[in-house]
Amino acid sequence: MKKMRVLVLGNGRKSLQLAHIISAWKEYTLEGVVDYQNINWEKSENIEGKMIEIVSPMKAIEMYQDLSIDAFIMPSLEEDVNNRMYRFLVVNDVSECDILYGQESLFHKVELKQEGLITQYISRDELDTMEIHVADHCNMNCKNCSMFCGLVKEPKYSDFMQTQNSLYILKGIFKHIKRIRVIGGEPLLNKELDKYLYMIRDIYPYSDIRVITNGILVTGMKENLITAFKETSSKLVVTSYLPLMKKIDKINNFLKNKEINYEISDTITDFQKIYDYTGQQDEKLSFNACHWKGACATLYENQIAPCFVPFVIKYLAENFDLNISPSGTMILNADNMNKDKIRKLFNTPFDMCKYCAPRGITSKWEMCDKNSVNNIFDWSI
Repeated sequence: MKKMRVLVLGNGRKSLQLAHIISAWKEYTLEGVVDYQNINWEKSENIEGKMIEIVSPMKAIEMYQDLSIDAFIMPSLEEDVNNRMYRFLVVNDVSECDILYGQESLFHKVELKQEGLITQYISRDELDTMEIHVADHCNMNCKNCSMFCGLVKEPKYSDFMQTQNSLYILKGIFKHIKRIRVIGGEPLLNKELDKYLYMIRDIYPYSDIRVITNGILVTGMKENLITAFKETSSKLVVTSYLPLMKKIDKINNFLKNKEINYEISDTITDFQKIYDYTGQQDEKLSFNACHWKGACATLYENQIAPCFVPFVIKYLAENFDLNISPSGTMILNADNMNKDKIRKLFNTPFDMCKYCAPRGITSKWEMCDKNSVNNIFDWSI
């Protein structure tokens, strides 16, 4: 059997790990590692006892063009990094079938020689990001909140069992989701948050799990939730709003003492106004200009959508009696789901994009007041 001659893309830790794995396989001959930093070009790396050359991207293309190699293999990295690698190869006339991908499970297997661990990039069984909505309401209620939390009249939580069943369906389609964000509303209001963390980690053992909070309830977290964060290696991301400034040191010390993985954002002083309630924007232009595109696919109970808008815009419509019919969602059904359908959903402009305002329009951050439920311009341009 003829070995496939390959170059591994990237010279970071994971790329070198992939190089070691590939060099140990009988199916491949490792011809080099492609590094995008010129300081390493023409150096060599000891891979499994053999000195392997580090080459520039253009030299890699030349090697492909003169038939010195058969294919490229990239590891599972941040999606934008993988996409840049892929686009670079495609624009240089590398055939899609010669762009391979080492899936995340490859880096966690004791027995490496298993089918499907290396696949064509366009056929990979991974998603970049999924946001899981666990609460519609919030305990802060900002004006211009993208989730319209200040218009949610009663506490509203997602259904745990429906969410769990949906994740199992997704797992049957996508073996790995690189980043899972648990969002609200305010997710710490959900008394089942610890169950969500254990459930997500059980289904997707290698995902980067992050819970996005406004921080108000952090120092009152119960031990079961603290333990869940630590046992599932989940990260708590505290969005620092102005009312939190006097408490931020206390929050920081609490999280540090409890040994929870966390980060605290810079203080939020402005909000982007992301909605146009008139629905007069061009949906294709809005979709292509969206800086969240591809990074906020959302799971809400038994449905998925390219973003959270289809699941929350009902609160704007109901409160201001607008004729807006949410669209762009897909009910997760194990019988007719496949990765092509889902990727097409996430990468296609849809009707809700008409309600997204042009980027760059901001307002001073403020909390809702009694007049906000009557003033549509507290929620829209």
